[in-house]
Amino acid sequence: MKCDNCQRELTASEPVYRRRTRKKFGPYTRIAYNGSVCQSCNDEFDRHSYNKQSFSKYRCKICDRPVFWRAGRKVVKHMVCSDECAAKAHRANKTSTKRICENCNESFLAKRKDAKYCSPKCRQAARRSRQ
Repeated sequence: MKCDNCQRELTASEPVYRRRTRKKFGPYTRIAYNGSVCQSCNDEFDRHSYNKQSFSKYRCKICDRPVFWRAGRKVVKHMVCSDECAAKAHRANKTSTKRICENCNESFLAKRKDAKYCSPKCRQAARRSRQ
């Protein structure tokens, strides 16, 4: 994982500070980006700002890295250290359940919680039989 500000590679045990940072998108700079920065960059941001932020310590849900989140802010559902860990947490949340098709009575893995049929073909056949 790299610091979003200085692009330095962080070690696995090094803490990450989740805060508003500057991020370059081509020739433009976006300021209101929630990024992951190293401790030295966090100290640099605090040195240049009028109000220093206080942080609460958490652990990343995926890689167990120490994460410092701004105190007083709403804690997110999945406390993660980076965008990569956020994507992994999102994918881990998606589960498929085993169901039985209402048309052909075969078992299938449902990707949605309201799935009733194993395929579009079975769904169309069930619709035609209802008419």
